[in-house]
This record gives sequence, structure tokens and C-alpha cells, in this order.
Amino acid sequence: RGCPRECYFCSVKLIWGRTWRARSAKNVVDEIELMKSKGYREFYFMDDNSSVSKERMHEICDLILKRKLKIKIATPTGIAINTLDKELLRKMKKAGFYRICFGIETANPESQKIIKKRVDLKQANRIIKEANGLGFWTSGTFIIGFPHETLKDIYKTLDFVLASNMDFPVFHLLNPQPKTEVYDIMKKEGLITVDSELDLAYGNGFKTHLFSNKDLHRIVAEVYRKFLIRKTFCI
Repeated sequence: RGCPRECYFCSVKLIWGRTWRARSAKNVVDEIELMKSKGYREFYFMDDNSSVSKERMHEICDLILKRKLKIKIATPTGIAINTLDKELLRKMKKAGFYRICFGIETANPESQKIIKKRVDLKQANRIIKEANGLGFWTSGTFIIGFPHETLKDIYKTLDFVLASNMDFPVFHLLNPQPKTEVYDIMKKEGLITVDSELDLAYGNGFKTHLFSNKDLHRIVAEVYRKFLIRKTFCI
């Protein structure tokens, strides 16, 4: 449960705090082995941040390999880039991990500071390329609609995605959830335009300093279109 990071858009820390509580590697692999005995062959690690502890991830992989469990594993909700290296990625691949998702959110270094994500973009690019080289399906999550963003910032993120050659980028529209830091900032600056939390949940009811809500929806669609066109021509 939980995540030790302090991203200003995330509601996880409102629920769990910034404390990360982990089941032991043995406990996790025992459950995988039990479910495999019932016929399951593919498993998703749905943790908010499944590789906070590099040592624990090594231990999980070691136990899977020791028990010779022939399975497939994905991390669709994200994995911490700063704990990964080629040695761990190789072991994960041997253990059955085949699809990994990186929570990057923006490829603008200044935006990384503002949103308190603080991903090392050079390291992220290297890890994605190493994962690609090892045969992983690579994915990444990115957010469009931070209140300070310019169109140049947004397309800088798209350029990063294309340069990394990841397989499945996911571009989300910002969801400024009540009581998060970004919500409080946007509320104070008059960028939240509705009182309904349901509208916000569907990506409506807010704007940025440069774009209306309609503009933001159009930009997300345009980014996907540009990715698909340029990716097709790159292949």
C-alpha cells in the first residue's frame, strides 16, 4: 500500500499517507503459486508503486525462478524508474515480467519540479531503451493539462515519447481531484469552473492559464494523432 513520492496531482498520499507498506516477497510469491495451481497464468502487480524496494523486487524474481513458475507478469499501474537497472530488468524478464509501465507524466524538467515528480528524464530514456532491447512491451503514462503548461511543454513530452520508442504511451487529461495540491492551486487561481466532483472526474470543469477545457480535450486527441502518424512512419 502507498507510495513515498509527493506528486502534487496524486490522491494516493491523501488515503495512505507517504508510508509504503509491503507484503514480503515470500508472501507475494506464495499467492502467485497458489493461484497458478488453480489455473491462472498471468498476473498484474497493481501496486501504486511496485518497485519502491529494489531488493524486494530482486527477491520476488529470485523466488519465482527458484520455484520454476512459468507465468507472465505486467505492471500496468507503474513502476519506479529510479530503482531499475539492466541487471534487475534482465532478472524480471527471466521471471516472467513482459509488460512494464513507467509513470513519467511530463518530459519538461521544469514541470517535473513543479509537479514534484522529479523523474530523471535521461535515466528514464535509458531505462526505456534497455527494456525495449530486452524485449519488454514498454508503456508510459503522461498527463496533459497542468495549469502552468504551454503547448511547447506538451509537445516536448510527445518528442520524448517518440525518441524513447516506447510501445504504448498513455496521455491522460489532468484530473484535479479535491484536496490534492494541484486542486488547491487551481481553485485559488480561479481555474476550477464547477462545484461538481463528478465533472472533474470526467476531465471537465477546469481550465489552465492558457487553454480552455475544450482546448485541452482537443490537444489530447491531437497528441495521440501525431503519435500514431509519426510512429507509423518510423516503423
